[in-house]
This record gives sequence, C-alpha cells and structure tokens, in this order.
Amino acid sequence: MERKGCEKVDSFLMEVYIKDKKEKVLQRGKPMVEFRKANWSDLEQVLDLIEKGFSVQQNSVNYQEGKVHRVLFSYLYSRPSWRPDHLWLAEEDNQIIAAVGVFPQELSFEGVRIPVWAVSPVVTHPDHRGKRAAVGCMEQMFYDLKNSGVPAVFLWGIPNYYPKFGFVPALARYQTRITRKQVRRFEVATGRFREVVPEDLPVLAKLYTSFNRKYWLQPFRTESWWMERGNEWDIEDGDIKEVPFPKKENFKVWENLKGEITGYLYMQPDHVRQRIYLPESVASDLVTAKQMVGQLMEALPDEVTLVIRGTPEHYMNMAAFELGGTHVCPSPLAGMIKVLDWASFLTVLEPVLQRRLCGFGTFSGVLKYSMDGQTIRFEIEAGKVRIQLTGPKFISGALNVKLSRLILGIYNDEDWQYLSGDAVAFIGPVLFPRKYPFIWDVNYLY
Repeated sequence: MERKGCEKVDSFLMEVYIKDKKEKVLQRGKPMVEFRKANWSDLEQVLDLIEKGFSVQQNSVNYQEGKVHRVLFSYLYSRPSWRPDHLWLAEEDNQIIAAVGVFPQELSFEGVRIPVWAVSPVVTHPDHRGKRAAVGCMEQMFYDLKNSGVPAVFLWGIPNYYPKFGFVPALARYQTRITRKQVRRFEVATGRFREVVPEDLPVLAKLYTSFNRKYWLQPFRTESWWMERGNEWDIEDGDIKEVPFPKKENFKVWENLKGEITGYLYMQPDHVRQRIYLPESVASDLVTAKQMVGQLMEALPDEVTLVIRGTPEHYMNMAAFELGGTHVCPSPLAGMIKVLDWASFLTVLEPVLQRRLCGFGTFSGVLKYSMDGQTIRFEIEAGKVRIQLTGPKFISGALNVKLSRLILGIYNDEDWQYLSGDAVAFIGPVLFPRKYPFIWDVNYLY
C-alpha cells in the first residue's frame, strides 16, 4: 500500500516535470523579438509596415490614411538628408513588426538653434501589438541618440500614452474656425493676394525666419529649404503628400501697396466637409493678418468654414478670433518633448539664459530647482549664468516633467514652488518667462 502511494506521487511528479519541460521547450521555440537599425534593403518592408500599421483594417475608413502615410514617408525617405540608420526596427522570425524613426531637426529657442530631433513614425504591425516591440525600439533609440549628442526629441502624440516614456506635453494642437456669418467687420485692405513666383522664395525665407524668436520652438528653415519646396510644386500625388505647399495654386503671398510681401498662406480645400484649411500661414503683424483673413472671408460662401491651424497667440489665429471666430482644440494629440541629456540640453540653452539676463549686469545670486534629492543650480554673476547638476545624473520622473515645464515656459504655480534662492521673485520670471510654444505640426519632420 505504501509503495503504491509512492508510485502515485512519483507518477504525478513525472507528469508535472514532463508538462513543465514541454512548456519550456515550446517557450524556447517561440520566435524572439530582436532589435536593430535599418538598412536600405529594409525600406520597402518598412513602408509596408507603415501602411498596415496606420490602417486598422482594409475595409475601415482609416485604410486610406495608411496609404497617405506611405506616400508621406516615401517622400521623406527619398530626401538626401535621410539615412536608414535613423530607423530602429523590431524583428521577429525575419519579419519587421515595429519601427521607430527620427528626423534630424533644429528648433528655435529665442533664435538659438537647438538639436531637437523629430520622432516619427512609431508604428507596430496590427498582428503583433502588445509585445512592446515599438517600446523596445524607442528605448534603444533614446540610448543611441543620447550617446551621439542629441539632447532632446520631439513628437506629436497621445498625451495619456507617451508621458510614461518621459515625454512632456508642451503644446496642444489648436485651430481657429470662422465663417462669413461670424465676421463682425471687414478691415479695409491695403494689400492683395497673388500667386507665388520663384523670386518670392528668398523673401518668404526672411519673413519666416523673422518669427523664430517670437514663435518658441519654430523649426529652422534655410533659403535652400524654401527653394526645395518650390521645386516640388505640382508634382504627382502632391495633394496627398502632406508637404507644406505642393500645389502652387493653393499657395498665396500677401503683397502690400508698396509691393512688399508681408504674409503668405497655404490652403487645403475640403469640399466634402465644406472647409478651407490653412495648415500654415504667416502675417508680419496683426493688422496685416486681419486684412488677410477678411479678404478670404469675403470670397467664401456662407456655408464654408475657414480653419486656421496655429495657436491663440499666432497673428492669423488672433485675427480670426478678433473678427468673430472661435479657438478650438479639436485633436487629442499634443506636441511633446523628451530631454535625453539635461546637462547637454541646459548647456546649449545657456545663450538664451544669458540674453535674458543682459539687463541685470550687476546682479549676483543662486537659484536652485530641487526635488527628490536632485538639484539644478543656476549661479548668476555679473549677467552670466553657470549651470550645475547635483544628485543622480539621470533626471527622470516628476523632476523631469517640472523642469521641462519650467524651461519651456509652460509651468504652473506648483512647478514654480520648487525654485528657491536669492531674489526668486525678482530674477526668476526674467530667467524663466512664461512662453507659448508653437510649431507647425504639418511639416515638423523636415
């Protein structure tokens, strides 16, 4: 009897052992997700992934969106400045299942050029979601970019998802909408819209650059950038390529009575929704902006809505609002920044801080931003500032969020309370003024 009981136990243990061994063998047999950088031979597979990843299913309304993304990235990957090692891939069983890419970019911080590379795409094959494949690509990307000297990255994304990876929402995606019926009054126009000609492009470059200091986070554009865009007018599939102004007839410059260009805009008609979108528009001042908006509204039927992308502080949006329009934030997406290396990022920002202190040449003192055992010291002496980080080298968590908000000028009263030192109330708002970040979301990738 005793031996039979032992035999039953032995048999049970053997079954458990065999079952466990089978599971381990099966686990070992599963394809492993591996990560690597892309090469030129991966390009077609990556474009297939982008099309599928941005299309929920072929019979859904989003399927066209996948095709549009494929065309956009086909264009972006054909540009001379792009390289395949700007893409990180996740591969399983020799199939690319996820990809995360970047585009080298410089953003304006009060006229100072700061490398803030644009992240896009972040895409996973629909059949392989939930494996954290894109997350693995992103983590490897952060590591490689930081080691290569890139201090920060930027993306447009979902605010309740990307902050878990250290991204801090910096700006919402605003629109200002106005119809002819809403217009309270029309300004007397002292200018006119006309078609753009190649000779205008250097002037447009200067007009755009003049706002680099005003519009915080503006991407830099050289004159050659504008010439490249001009060469792309009316190319095949230009209407879905999402470049800033691929259709020449939709791009208009505003010329005053002296023959000077003081504004421009690019229009995207949506006949189905009875809307005219302005994905990008610039006016030299608010008066010019009101004239531009007013002349557009006079030409539109009552049932058509003009939709201006921008922020409430952008001249064209301000003009539409003052004429009777409404500011709205229609999209769940937000522009977000992740600082990869705070020591490097703050060092590059020193010229901005020095300029802000130029009127305080005799002031000396120390400001500290402290939280969770980490401190950033801003030592000011005779109009010069020196930055020191103490505590853990890698700034993360709540301090990363609050310091990002402080530096970007979007802080609140709670964020401000962690700032201490000599004459905080006096010098703090000068060194860290509230700002309104702004970036054209339609072309931040290039």
